[in-house]
Amino acid sequence: MSAWDRPRTRSTVRPAVGTCVPGRPYRRAMAEGRSAVESEETLTEEQRQTERVYLALRTVEGVPSTAPYRLLPPLIAQGWVVASDGRLKCTPEGGYD
Repeated sequence: MSAWDRPRTRSTVRPAVGTCVPGRPYRRAMAEGRSAVESEETLTEEQRQTERVYLALRTVEGVPSTAPYRLLPPLIAQGWVVASDGRLKCTPEGGYD
């Protein structure tokens, strides 16, 4: 079962405000034998599908432009998503460089 098929998402511990060392809280938790999971939530099927689309949009491949994603028109209107070679992909403004 892939992470996308699981009904939960997890957030790992974050650095304290004002620190500049990403990963240090995670490494400290692991070294101390503690869980690095900061929070967890159960996602609905619709939320999981939305997360899949948002992740795929930020990849080089994007998502098929023929797919009926109802959440995309506002992103396209904002200029955050563009069609390219039959695929929809994020622009740099939309989260992909």
